[in-house]
Amino acid sequence: MSEFKKFVYTPIEHDDVTLIISACRSGGVGVLNAEYEINPVLIVAQLNLLAKKACQGYGLKVDFLDDNLITEICNYTKKGLHWLIVDSKIVSIHEAFIHELRHAGVKVLAELKQSYWSNQSLDQLVDGLILKGNEAGGFVGENSSFILFQKWHKQTNLPLYIHGGLTPHVAAACSAVGVAGGVFDSQVLLMDESRLPDFLRSMFSNLAGNETVLVGNGEVGEYFRLLVRPGYADVQAFIRDGEGQGYDTLKHLVSTKINWKEIRKGLLPIGQDICFAGSWKKKYRYLVDLFKAVDAAIENNLSQSIDAKPISRNAPLAEALGITYPLVQGPMTRVSDSAEFAAAVAKGGALPMLAFALLKGPALRKLLLDTTHLLGDNPWGIGLLGFVPQELFDGQLTLAIEFHPKYAIIAGGRPDQATRLEAAKIPTFLHVPTADLISLFIQEGARRFIFEGRECGGHIGPLSSFVLWSAMVDRLLEELQSGKVQGSEFEVLFAGGIHDAISSAMVQVLVAPLAAISMSPLTSTGL
Repeated sequence: MSEFKKFVYTPIEHDDVTLIISACRSGGVGVLNAEYEINPVLIVAQLNLLAKKACQGYGLKVDFLDDNLITEICNYTKKGLHWLIVDSKIVSIHEAFIHELRHAGVKVLAELKQSYWSNQSLDQLVDGLILKGNEAGGFVGENSSFILFQKWHKQTNLPLYIHGGLTPHVAAACSAVGVAGGVFDSQVLLMDESRLPDFLRSMFSNLAGNETVLVGNGEVGEYFRLLVRPGYADVQAFIRDGEGQGYDTLKHLVSTKINWKEIRKGLLPIGQDICFAGSWKKKYRYLVDLFKAVDAAIENNLSQSIDAKPISRNAPLAEALGITYPLVQGPMTRVSDSAEFAAAVAKGGALPMLAFALLKGPALRKLLLDTTHLLGDNPWGIGLLGFVPQELFDGQLTLAIEFHPKYAIIAGGRPDQATRLEAAKIPTFLHVPTADLISLFIQEGARRFIFEGRECGGHIGPLSSFVLWSAMVDRLLEELQSGKVQGSEFEVLFAGGIHDAISSAMVQVLVAPLAAISMSPLTSTGL
């Protein structure tokens, strides 16, 4: 078993502890998530139940502490409580208590939702940091777990754990760069050990992740992510009342509103990674089998990425594209609508892509003429918007075909739009925002895709890079296992938060199973 720590949170304000017991018995850490609970008596009742079940090595997550709860927590350190997870805001307030717990052998982790910490250093106060990305359910900040890790690993020597978008492939990517572990919550709500009502299990089976939304204050980066479904009046009221509000007001609005039994009368803090729940129910069923898959991915993905070297000088796809490195500069309006910019990218060994945006007529023709002149025989491509007015799109397409770029990207495009360029011998990449669309795109003949996480700028889809990439890897593997298509037919771009050696290493490990079967994955920056 790998050393990557696997935390499993119970659903907030759901009183069943089966997930905790199963996680601990399967080699993970079951955590009683009492984040919004303000009644210590209810928390203690569940801790007492865990003690009676002889559960060992479990954890507790809280966002407040008072004298009564502190006393009870100390009592349970001798009854199997090995982990305490607290909101970072209360660490300094209860420094003495945390020191006492750590002295008693309990590991204390501070949860952070932001990329900075203005108070005293946490390095001497806790045993590690849980970085909660905004793809997770409940209270979150501005950044995804992928971005939070990249920022925090430079600021601390503490062990880091991610919360948001965790899957076996993501665990492999994180483990490869030193992440100590991560949190499962929405992903495991349909496992056999989860005791949710049948009507919820049915609804969760078919979610794609984009049904969850952020409500809060974008100016300060304080949000609450929850599930939104048509006709749920209480949810709509919360969205209306919570718009533009910060953490304190959101917490008041959420208080006593979580309801797993009558969802039309309450709120459900569900993350984007609910998209994995349905497939994992069929693929794994039990936590022990999920944990085995995590350990196998940690072992196999890294070695596969080392063998394949998908992002290296003269990698197979770089050779196919006629460039030095398998890197594509994404189209950026008012940045990459310049021939000089394209020439600089080409000189660096990557593939430049001109942003057409709303350009047309003489201005567009001049851009294409200048680029052809400056780049000579170096390959370059174009970026189109598939949702512009049809007349504009047709005019841009006519000019593009006249100048015949080597490649094209269509943001928000459809397979039939790509077909027109492909017919003119211009290989074309399509953005695919959710995994549910990939089978349809493949059926319609598309073979070149961009999987662009929400960390990108410009026209983006709803899902974070970890959630989108992992879902796409699994879905493409399923398509290939069907035997109807071959890995060598595909060229794939991954974009979102990739900018240095660490982020590059992570995406290479995450997508390694595709590279191992001769698919050609590469990264794209600036999309």
